[in-house]
Amino acid sequence: MSRLNLPARWPLAVCAIVLGASSAAFAQGTGVITGTVTDSVGVPIVGARVSVDGGLAGATSNQTGRYRLLGITVGPHTVRARLLGYRADERTVAVNDGDTTRVDFRLARTPVELERVVSTGYGTQTKATVTGAAEVVTG
Repeated sequence: MSRLNLPARWPLAVCAIVLGASSAAFAQGTGVITGTVTDSVGVPIVGARVSVDGGLAGATSNQTGRYRLLGITVGPHTVRARLLGYRADERTVAVNDGDTTRVDFRLARTPVELERVVSTGYGTQTKATVTGAAEVVTG
């Protein structure tokens, strides 16, 4: 077995030290964001989507309006809550290592009008220009 001489081992040692230091510098703690989503009267909203901007963290509110986001990196984050038929809301919070941050949302109802387009099978027409039934029959 041949032994590496000192000059050949030196670059390996430097690489190991640099990689170890850089991984320690980028290692961050995590925290938890939890809370409830309710309407303007205080009734829990089921199925609201709560997410953190710039990340993959997201959750849906349960039957009691509660949600929980795990593994959120330490630092300031913008948290958004939204559901069709309600005005979206967002809050900026600071997450600390190992802590649970509580963010509650109160969403106000908003009228929603779906797009007035009818698919006829051959193209699309606006609902205002369709005067009768539109069907496609195949042979």
